[in-house]
Order: sequence, then structure tokens, then C-alpha cells
Amino acid sequence: QEIAEYFRGLREKYYDPLGLIDPKAERVDPSIMVHQIPGGMFSNLLEQLREQNAVHRLKEVLEEVPRVREELGYPPLVTPTSQLVGIQAVLNVLSGKRYSIVPKEIKDYVKGFYGQPPAPIDETVKKLIIGDEESITCRPADLLEPALDKIPEDVKPYIESEEDMLTYALFPAIAPEFFKKRKAKREEAKTSIPQERMAELEQVAAISAAIAAYTASLGEVKALTLQRARRGISPWVLAGRQSLAEQGV
Repeated sequence: QEIAEYFRGLREKYYDPLGLIDPKAERVDPSIMVHQIPGGMFSNLLEQLREQNAVHRLKEVLEEVPRVREELGYPPLVTPTSQLVGIQAVLNVLSGKRYSIVPKEIKDYVKGFYGQPPAPIDETVKKLIIGDEESITCRPADLLEPALDKIPEDVKPYIESEEDMLTYALFPAIAPEFFKKRKAKREEAKTSIPQERMAELEQVAAISAAIAAYTASLGEVKALTLQRARRGISPWVLAGRQSLAEQGV
């Protein structure tokens, strides 16, 4: 064990001089059978501890994760609940007093806004996190007000489909900017193409649409691609040779 610890320190010192890869995330760690932390969550934990100059407390955090997970009703260690468990474990260790600091997301989870946990939440811990507040037992989305019919007037000119409506409902802060840039790109593309070229492209698009409609009416869509001959010389080779012959090569 002493020898292993010695060489582990050397490995961490010389493994990656530029600091691009954390050796702790690369080595084989049998304790994963206990804490069950997936790779992405592990790297996030390391980054959080590094920001607090507390990487040396990683072992304490890894021991805290299973406790937090059990107390919170065994949420699955996948995004986003894996991050909730990891952050709370880090806060419990660094603060020195368990659940003295609780993020809003953890409170929402305990209140039931992430759905029902696989197992009951520890009542003592629940009291520490939300006090006397009640948890919901219904489907969280049932508490939301309808949003699709609340699109502002200045955004409506940019809405082209139901997908755009959903985009705005989900991301109201950034969706308008996306819509404006999309429209600007289209206008720029139109002005950068000569008028005669634009007419030609429109004709090609119309023909393509007609072909697509016809093939769809046949009940199957066949890819229009050149097929290489099974035997003999391919059409591409013949065309290339003909071109070379015409050039006198």
C-alpha cells in the first residue's frame, strides 16, 4: 500500500504536465462499486473541488455521495439528478455542516417538482431542506400555465411553425434572437444570389418537389444514385478516360 501511494503521487505529478487530463479520472477506482458515480459526474466533482482548492477532500465527497443519494430517495445518477446529488455532497463536505447550504434545485426536487423519487426521502433531511413546506403529489407540469398562446406580438412575425412556438415556450430569453438571425441569414442568402440564378434554383426545387411527390405516390422512395457496374469499367472511369483522350493526354 505504501509503495502504491508513493507511485500514485509520482504519476499525478508527471502524468500530464499541461494539466489537461486529471489522473484521478483516469485511474482504475474499485470504490465506484460503492459510490456508483458515472464518469461525467466524476469529472464535474473534480472541477468543483478544484475551484474551491479542495481536491484533497475528494475521498470525503465520494463517501458522502451514497449517503446523500440514500437520504434523497435514491435518485438515478444521470443528468440532472446526478448533478444535484454531487453538488449537495460537495456542499455538505466543504461547509462542515450537512444540509446547511442547499441549492434551489435540491429544494425543488424535495418538493416534488422533478417527479416522485424511487424511494421515500428521509423525513429528517426533508425537514432540514424545506422546513414546513408541503411537497406536491401531482404531475409537476399540471401546475404550469399554458404558454403557447402567450407569445408576444413582436415575436409572432418570426414564428413559422409549431416547432418555433415550442422553441419560444421553452427558451423565451434566447429564442427571439435565434429567429432574427435565421431571418437575416435567409435575406442575406437571397441577395447574394443573382436573380437569374435564383430563378434557376426555384425551377430545380419545383422539379425536385414534383419528383418527390410522384415517388411518394408509388408507395416507395427510391434513391437516385449512380450505380457502379458489378463487372467491367465504371461510368466514372470511362468519362475520365474520354476527357483525357480529348485533351491529348
